[in-house]
Amino acid sequence: MSPSVSWKTRTKKATDGDWYASIAVKQYSPDVEGTRLVHIGDGSTAVRFDYQVQQGELIPLDDVVVNPPVSYHVSWLRLALELLLALMIIAFRPGSALYRYRFRAKDMRCVGSLGLVLALQIACIVGEWVLFGMKASPSGYGRMSTGMVVDFDQYADLANALLHGQISLNLPVNADLAAMSNPYDAASRIALGSTSLDCTPIFFDVAFVGGKYYCYFGILPALVLFAPYKLLTGNNLPAASAVLIFALLLACAAMALTVQIARLFARKGSPVSLGSVLLISSCILCALPLFYVLSSELFYQLPQTLALVFTFLGLSAWIESKLRGLSKPWLAAGSFLVACTLGCRPQFALSALLAVPLFAPEIAHLWIEGRASSKGLRAEIHTWLCALLPFAVVFIPLFAYNTARFGSPLDFGSNYNLTGYDMTHSSFPLTQMLPLTFLYFFQPPNLSTTFPFLLPTHQEMSTWLPMQASYGGYFALIAPFALVVAGWGSCKRVLRKRQLNMLCVSLAVIALGIYAINTHLVGFDIRYMLDFGWAIMLVAALCILAFDSYRVKSNDRGAGSNKHKRHLTCEAASTQLNPLRVRSRCVLGWVNVGLVLSCLGIFFYIFAVRNPGNDQLWWSVYSWFVFM
Repeated sequence: MSPSVSWKTRTKKATDGDWYASIAVKQYSPDVEGTRLVHIGDGSTAVRFDYQVQQGELIPLDDVVVNPPVSYHVSWLRLALELLLALMIIAFRPGSALYRYRFRAKDMRCVGSLGLVLALQIACIVGEWVLFGMKASPSGYGRMSTGMVVDFDQYADLANALLHGQISLNLPVNADLAAMSNPYDAASRIALGSTSLDCTPIFFDVAFVGGKYYCYFGILPALVLFAPYKLLTGNNLPAASAVLIFALLLACAAMALTVQIARLFARKGSPVSLGSVLLISSCILCALPLFYVLSSELFYQLPQTLALVFTFLGLSAWIESKLRGLSKPWLAAGSFLVACTLGCRPQFALSALLAVPLFAPEIAHLWIEGRASSKGLRAEIHTWLCALLPFAVVFIPLFAYNTARFGSPLDFGSNYNLTGYDMTHSSFPLTQMLPLTFLYFFQPPNLSTTFPFLLPTHQEMSTWLPMQASYGGYFALIAPFALVVAGWGSCKRVLRKRQLNMLCVSLAVIALGIYAINTHLVGFDIRYMLDFGWAIMLVAALCILAFDSYRVKSNDRGAGSNKHKRHLTCEAASTQLNPLRVRSRCVLGWVNVGLVLSCLGIFFYIFAVRNPGNDQLWWSVYSWFVFM
């Protein structure tokens, strides 16, 4: 990291009898010229710097200039970000023309606009990945302060094991660990690490059963990416590269699902505006929340990210099947993709339940036709086979894999994890769900008056829980725009009319169910929002489309509007929508404000979790706020 100097200032005016000390600690980097400026003001006639250094340390300071002439300087990065933020505010303001333009999936203006949003998202993903080290992120073994060792290449090791016909990881096992009666007790295991005569490391965050290490994370990331890479190149794929690949796939899958949801909503001629679709596509990655976990570039997020890819693509395929009159190939493809989530992150397999409200009318029709004739019965059986066989194709090998490792098809191995507490014998009180609910959803961000403005909050719980630092709750910082779900009751009529209200109910139940299971078992971590944030965002997306449908009726627009409509071309009449009602303008205006707040939160979070790889940029951005 760049060298830096920290100090506190004392100031005195002509009328002061003594020095007045500031509370804030100021800094500057000798490598970034803009950080050398110090704003004092307040009519001070004397300034004293109290440097915070150790005895014998060198202070890189040659001279102090009072009221120096400051040359005008343009930061192109800052200007670009400001223009992008302003463009987003203007484009999604309630009166924007985008909300008057009808969305059509084959309209080149719509395709181009969505392509631009996707390109910006890809640029943001790659940019954050580059800032946090790219391939230079941790690899190999890393020793923790407790003496435990983390295998940062756990997925590469799993791929190597599978390629050699093994299901256990080829990691050396400490003999004293294998002899423990309860190796899952973290306190005893940590003590063993300092007293064991065996110098073999004791690994962390791996399943340990029968004297062998296993990867309890989903197997599919190893099968679809790490193993093929090993076969093609002969080298291990760095986890950081897999993080980037899956994040880019997720951006594309999220865009595909956004388009499909818009088509589903508009399938019976109901208008959907381009503005609402662009707004949803801009929000969805923020709501997951992808950008808050991308910075770690560790293997932990890989099964969740790939599960999201499969979930989004599977739902997209199911919607396509519905739009094509229950197309069998698309139905089977969707079932296969959704089934694959079990091999990534088992919680996501609950997304399969969404098929019931999504295909409810088709299921009822098949039942009626099947009872009416033998031909209808054959069609019903064929459809059910297309829907269910892909689940069997995926689930049976996964269940066999679980049985071979842990003796049960439904045992995924998480209870055998050698982590910071005894997962096998722990049971957290349900009363902790109340503070955790506040922490996950409603905790206000911990804001500071100095850059990077966003500070971590370490919560104190009445009993021990696995707790990571929080920067703000889901609705308070991560995705304030998702508060649009509070207006669900106001748009139920529209959702029922389009047969989507039960889909919203199912998404809400899945989100709450996954949240309850996660928090009861594993406490708090921003990463766990990936497991349920997607479902909340899909409810929000449907609510946004519902509010977008509340428009001023043509006969309410005045007599002049009829005269004007006679002069519209057929093309314009088919693409232009009526203005939004006041209520809808207010709701979409809040979504726009929430998106801006979410983006600002992501921006400052990136600098709050400071990384040596982006140190120069950190100081450059720090210099933007020295005037404060």
